[in-house]
Amino acid sequence: MPDFSQLREYITAQAELGGEDVFLDEPWSLASSAKVSHAKSSSVKMIPERPVELKPAAPIAWNLPSPVSTATENEAAFETVEGLSSFYEALQKDTLYAKSKKTFCAGEGKDTPSVMLVFYAPKPTEMDAGGLWNTEVGTMLSNLFENLNVKKEDCFVTYFYKMPMVRAVSPLVVPRLRRMFVKEVSLVHPQTVIFFGELLLKQALEMQGSLLDMGGIPSQFANVRATALIDPYEMIKDKPLKLITWKTHIPRSGFFI
Repeated sequence: MPDFSQLREYITAQAELGGEDVFLDEPWSLASSAKVSHAKSSSVKMIPERPVELKPAAPIAWNLPSPVSTATENEAAFETVEGLSSFYEALQKDTLYAKSKKTFCAGEGKDTPSVMLVFYAPKPTEMDAGGLWNTEVGTMLSNLFENLNVKKEDCFVTYFYKMPMVRAVSPLVVPRLRRMFVKEVSLVHPQTVIFFGELLLKQALEMQGSLLDMGGIPSQFANVRATALIDPYEMIKDKPLKLITWKTHIPRSGFFI
């Protein structure tokens, strides 16, 4: 009996192309790929495209948060107070200080002082003596500023971090400390702000470089004129640093002419 298996496969292949006719070669043979492709393309009926009608999309209602409410949520309690005493009370309740067992040291001095003296953190010697002015460093600073026609009664003494500490705070905390200090300056209203020490040069004034090179350069903090001087605790141990402060850094600021 003749073997028609190949013929059957050939006819089946042409039927799958979707055409109405079956073509047999004489003698019959399997169509090449080119012929199959041609047969397929010639047998496909083109359907004319219909224009697509586009309808305008329905307006979407967006429920966006109010900018005012967002600002209120991000605002800390210490930034909403109106008085200095209320400010220090709010700081003691802030998460930065609330859980600490160390003594909180608020700023001390007159309102609207000539100079606001800013130290990094209070030292136990100052706390034991009842304040900065009762220490050897306080006496030195008192004499220094009196020579600049600024009495200690015209100064306001405060701290960037308001509890005793062994080392500088984490860089993650610095932005919050700066926010706190911006508010404090706005409540104290000093004419001039003096930051003591290289850490405050970098963290408060955000100035890079050595304090020996950058000391006394006039700047601003919270729209108040400001500068950085060498830490008086270092001055009292090293007389040349005191001379640099007096002869170079203070004149460079131009604040006490």
